[in-house]
Amino acid sequence: MLKLFLFLLLTLTQNVNSSVLDEKRLRDDLFTNYSKNIIPKNDHSSPIKVEMGIAIQTLEEFNQKVENIKLNIWFRMNWYDEFLSWDKNNYNNISFLSVHSDYIWTPDVELFNAASLPELYYLKGGMMLYDTGNILWSRPMIFKLSCSLNLEDFPFDKQTCSMTFGSWVFSDQYLNLTAYKDDTKAIDVLDSFSHSEWDINEITYSRHKSIVNNDEKHIIKYDIILERYTHYYLLSMGMTITLVYVSFIIMFLPPDNISRTSTAVFIPLTILALQLTIVDKVPVVGYYTLMDKFFLACFILSMIVSMESGLVYSLLVSRPKWLYNLIAKKINIQVDENNTEEDIKSEDSFNMVSSQIQETYIENGVRTNSYSNAVHPITGENSKLFQRKVKIDLNPDDDIIKSNVVKTIDYNDKLLYLTPLQRKINTLVNKKILLIDNFVRFSLPFIYTIYICVLLI
Repeated sequence: MLKLFLFLLLTLTQNVNSSVLDEKRLRDDLFTNYSKNIIPKNDHSSPIKVEMGIAIQTLEEFNQKVENIKLNIWFRMNWYDEFLSWDKNNYNNISFLSVHSDYIWTPDVELFNAASLPELYYLKGGMMLYDTGNILWSRPMIFKLSCSLNLEDFPFDKQTCSMTFGSWVFSDQYLNLTAYKDDTKAIDVLDSFSHSEWDINEITYSRHKSIVNNDEKHIIKYDIILERYTHYYLLSMGMTITLVYVSFIIMFLPPDNISRTSTAVFIPLTILALQLTIVDKVPVVGYYTLMDKFFLACFILSMIVSMESGLVYSLLVSRPKWLYNLIAKKINIQVDENNTEEDIKSEDSFNMVSSQIQETYIENGVRTNSYSNAVHPITGENSKLFQRKVKIDLNPDDDIIKSNVVKTIDYNDKLLYLTPLQRKINTLVNKKILLIDNFVRFSLPFIYTIYICVLLI
């Protein structure tokens, strides 16, 4: 049993040594007189054919500010080397070798629109040499290339990034660069491809001739169409639209309410802050993008709301005399003097009634004099009173004073300092202001909705 084991071990060792010796002998025969500086073709009347293809693994980076992109690509090329073929029967059926690119001739296929040197990462070897003389060179590389952006439809845009490959040294007389006939090998997107913002929509390629370094050369151009994921931008746009409609709702508050203006003024600032969150993602361009038009419309509409609210409030509250005087000069307005003061009681009679009411309050223990001065302006000496056809029924025997409603205005109301003509103009101006305000309330939401639908749909 031991002898059988030793025999098998010795036979296996001899086979391994024989294979190693055969490979060493094959490499010596192939590369002893081989020069990697010579095009591997005996007949130079026709160019050497080089086939190439790419497989996109991942999108490493898309820097839109500087308009360049990084792609992780498996870069593959095939060609025939007449000087590196052998008969495998003479070398223990060795049909292929793993060789290093430093030892054989390789085509100088470059990325013409590269933004920097490619990054190579591969293990030692990476090149397969077959007994027929065919060579397969597959390399994982990271290419950084320039990609001009068209952002008119941003953020619903598609960007086309082109990769142009060709020989930098050899003209088409010496090197015929072409894509694989099999489309699955000519261009491919690996299943592992993923990116948070972009997806590959389509990839096409074309082959043509171009003049490079004063020589006509074969060029292969790959057009990679990238489609942007819009969920992040739709979220920002949705919040902005909501803010604009909130400003429209605020307009339905009474126009003389200061809260309407103070609230509306903060909405344009919030919209501006939302716009600044995405401004660093895109380059500065000399035209309006769709997103620019959107945010500009939202900002302008919200500013109109805040400005209109502030203007209406100031006109209703301030009651500017200069404006009323200007209107009086432009428009002929007649004032009926008989209706300016109606049935006002004499001052003595008024004071007598006030004293009776005050005394009755004190006798019945209802309220103090300070309360009557504050709550019941008819008993206060410094209050301003406008009353029309006031009728007071006072019965000293009753505990309750019965009176009709008395209309009072604040002592600092600017209406007190207006002439009858100015008060009439004030009434007319207020009606016009309220009419304009109602028109703006209903027209702005309608205009904004139509514009946004046309812009986004």
